[in-house]
Amino acid sequence: MRANILLFTSLTVLSFSLYAVDQQSTETLTMKAPPVTATVPTPSLLLGFKSYNDTGRFGTINDAKGQTYSGKQEAFLGYRFQSGWGGFVQATQYRYQYNDSTLNKWSASDTSVTLIHPDIYNDGTFKVIGTVRAYIPQTDRSKSKNIRQYAYYSTQLYAFAKGHDLFNQIIPRFFVADRYSDADTTFYIEDRTVYTEKLATWARWGIGNWFQYEKHSATIAGYSDEIIPQFDFILNSNFYFGPRLSLPVFTQNSVYDAPKNATWDQARAELFLQVTL
Repeated sequence: MRANILLFTSLTVLSFSLYAVDQQSTETLTMKAPPVTATVPTPSLLLGFKSYNDTGRFGTINDAKGQTYSGKQEAFLGYRFQSGWGGFVQATQYRYQYNDSTLNKWSASDTSVTLIHPDIYNDGTFKVIGTVRAYIPQTDRSKSKNIRQYAYYSTQLYAFAKGHDLFNQIIPRFFVADRYSDADTTFYIEDRTVYTEKLATWARWGIGNWFQYEKHSATIAGYSDEIIPQFDFILNSNFYFGPRLSLPVFTQNSVYDAPKNATWDQARAELFLQVTL
């Protein structure tokens, strides 16, 4: 597994080296920031796939029962009308692998339904968009506690000259259930900000920040922050992939799947891929 870590890390270092070699500046993080335009939306079918493939945390990846891989695969299908209104359905599947293979498992997530509303603001350079999402209880845990989850995705996009872009997304999530355990999440909010620069028609580098806050039913709330350098290989406007490196900055108490502390041992690498219609 050390070879996998070195491969991910080498790809990231190579990504930044390309910036020094190619200064021909011709969206943003793990989510693509679409180009900002002031045009009226074109009616369109929404179809896509996102793949997140993470190593385990570097400090525990070689433990006897250490996690070596965690993957999240998302597929969505929907439609957007010329009015700007639209919606899509999304299914998500998880995969976890460990050095102890008896722990390996697949895990489905609750299916979600998302409502797209018209742009809040769009002047051709700065764009504010949003979507409302509700989750359908389908997993055993969600059905046993009748957990309902609701989220709002507030996204801001800044398109600057020469391929420079700034992406920000704030997502508050609300959890309602018939009964709670002490550590169950009742409210969660994340803030992702990513700066990217296009180096060529086929390449883009970026640096992002991911902040999370999680409130629990009875236990102390937790929060964490990570810096994420990234690089994308762009095949066309609908298909890109590339490595990311999650580096913990600080963490306090418990946040689901967040680093335990702000050390290199809690860093991890990711290979991300996105394909859309």
